[in-house]
Amino acid sequence: MGTQEAIHAGVPIIGIPFFFDQSSNVMGYVQRGFGVYLSYKDISKVSFSKALREVLSNPKYQSNAARYSRLFRDRPLSPMDEAIFWIEYVIRNGGEPLRSSGQHLNWFQYYLIDVGLFLLAITMLVIAVVFTFVKTVLHIIACKQSCELPVKDKFS
Repeated sequence: MGTQEAIHAGVPIIGIPFFFDQSSNVMGYVQRGFGVYLSYKDISKVSFSKALREVLSNPKYQSNAARYSRLFRDRPLSPMDEAIFWIEYVIRNGGEPLRSSGQHLNWFQYYLIDVGLFLLAITMLVIAVVFTFVKTVLHIIACKQSCELPVKDKFS
């Protein structure tokens, strides 16, 4: 949530990703021009100072951060008003329209067992066709080599 807070406030980011999607998120901020990537494995006083100086001295980071902050905050309702709307919506209409349609699926559909079995059947069919084709071609080649009768000389 710190990233959302920084974007909301229009503050440039020095990203030090540790795991999962953090690295790709930080790379996205670098591409958008309001963040600097700093590898956890390579962090030192020098690399951190260099990243901090880059963010503080280069005006592109501040202007890009301000631009993305403006875009982030440009919404029809404030987050509080939106939360109030959805709470009142559930009070008026009940929670049924917001429930996942996945709850009505059978267990084998929910876990995509039917799709997996279909893909497995198609794969097995393709393998069987390729196997039969290769077997037939090899049989034809082997038969041509062993089934040919030797040609007798006219003089023998």
